[in-house]
Parts: sequence; C-alpha cells; structure tokens
Amino acid sequence: MTKGRALWSAVLAASVLVGPSMALPAMAAPPSSPAERGFAAHGTLHGRIASIDYARATLVVDTAHGPVSVALLPSTNIFARKHGYATLADLRPGVHVTISTSRVNGHLVAEIVRLQ
Repeated sequence: MTKGRALWSAVLAASVLVGPSMALPAMAAPPSSPAERGFAAHGTLHGRIASIDYARATLVVDTAHGPVSVALLPSTNIFARKHGYATLADLRPGVHVTISTSRVNGHLVAEIVRLQ
C-alpha cells in the first residue's frame, strides 16, 4: 500500500470512528491569520504550498495575503494539470496550487486541489 493511500485510509477510519465533526478540529486549527479569517464560506485560494503535515492531513499555503492553513479530507479531489488525478504524495512544499475551499466549523477545508 502506498504512503498516500495508507494515510487516506487512516484519516477515513478516524473520521468514521469519531465522526466528521470530531475529526476535523484535529486536522486544522481555527483561522489565526488575517488571510485565513478573510475567506468566506466558499472560495478559491491561489499560492504555493509552504508545508504539509501528512499525519494531520493539513497544508499551509503561502498566498498573496499571507499563509493559510487548509484541511484535507478523504473526499478532497486532487488534480494534476496534465495527468488527471493526483494523490496526497504529489502535494509537497513549493508546488503552486489553486484550491476550492469551504468553511466547516470555522475551518477551511479543501474540496478540490489543482496542481499548477
């Protein structure tokens, strides 16, 4: 089993065992920077991945307005520009991304991640 697939399996199992509302706060901290607080319930952010925490399924994206923390869920779709679907393993610091987000319980959650 690949590293990315094993991680998604673990995240899915955790969300099933403790429920999605209980698992989400552990994945991403509430908005702390002005850039994070500025995002509406649904939106799009553009930037470069500054860091990724595979264990917590979160990434920090450097945007024009500052760093933004985004939670990844098993339902998050990841697409590469030329190769169609991508995996969690394709997300790494320095990669440019466009992310469609929604706000759940005060946290930004990635719905779609597009690798540039």
